[in-house]
Amino acid sequence: MLRYHQPLQRPQAVLWPVACRQFTFDAGEKAVQMKSHLYGPVVSRRLGLSLGVDLVPFKVCSFDCVYCQLGRTTGKSVRRESFYSADVILDQIRSALESGTSPDIISFSGSGEPTLNSDLGWLIRGVKQITHVPVAVITNSSMLWDKQVQEELLAADLILPSLDAGTEAVFQQVNRPHASLSLEKIVSGLADFRARYQGKIRLEVLLLKGINDGSEELERFREQIARIDPDGIDLNTAIRPPAESFAKPLIPRRMEEIRNLFGERATVISQPPSVRRKRCPQEVREVIIEMLGRRPCTMDEMATALGRHRHEVAKFVGVLLEERLISQKTHEGRRYFFVGEE
Repeated sequence: MLRYHQPLQRPQAVLWPVACRQFTFDAGEKAVQMKSHLYGPVVSRRLGLSLGVDLVPFKVCSFDCVYCQLGRTTGKSVRRESFYSADVILDQIRSALESGTSPDIISFSGSGEPTLNSDLGWLIRGVKQITHVPVAVITNSSMLWDKQVQEELLAADLILPSLDAGTEAVFQQVNRPHASLSLEKIVSGLADFRARYQGKIRLEVLLLKGINDGSEELERFREQIARIDPDGIDLNTAIRPPAESFAKPLIPRRMEEIRNLFGERATVISQPPSVRRKRCPQEVREVIIEMLGRRPCTMDEMATALGRHRHEVAKFVGVLLEERLISQKTHEGRRYFFVGEE
């Protein structure tokens, strides 16, 4: 039984269509959904041992980022919905914790933008009432102009928003946002939230070669970041296979140069294969290579076969691509991975 200090009003679930692989059946008081919303715990350089909570259907997002490891957005939206039963998600978190899982942090993120789930605030408060494990929210920042979203996030211990551009033109090129969004709207929302929020904010900046790493763009980045005033700046680049082939990573030396430009609050979080290899267990590597040796597979097919979340599989695949043990190709809009050279 959940040990609430005070009753939480249960949000009304609006179930997502079956096409998104969400199967439901009526169980009287609430709909029971045959889907795990958890992944990990996974090792995160920023967060330690993180238990991930996936809050939205696959690729329901306000952006269609060129570097996204999960591919192109299929449901671009800024409409907030109760996609799943919040009770089921909270029960899964409780069960994981009671089964002996001991994460350093519980991270609300997902296969799209988590702030699009209108139950987010209820879930954050619910988790805070059943455990002392800190709560983080990983967001693309697109909904922080919304006062209701700001109010819900105030209960979290750590917010990890992102900012991938210093100018509107680059914002449109990199993030390919919903038509209602602009860079100014997002930066203003971040600055407004910073003024209200008492917890820590670590801003992630993802840099791409020849796109948002030029001197003029970096200077505008610095101006926007000064407005936001985050506690830390996490610099990243396109380590894992991106949605678009032109989204190229920066070399480590260039990342260090930009870190120095951004000052003492900045940290480079992207890592070379020699470090990241430790996160791909030998048995998982062998299974993936054997599977792809038989026939090419998509990320979804591998996740289903391995019984793991897409985020975990994407990390394994990224390491194997960097080691050139596997390759990738796109066929009729779908990305396939295989053993050998393209």
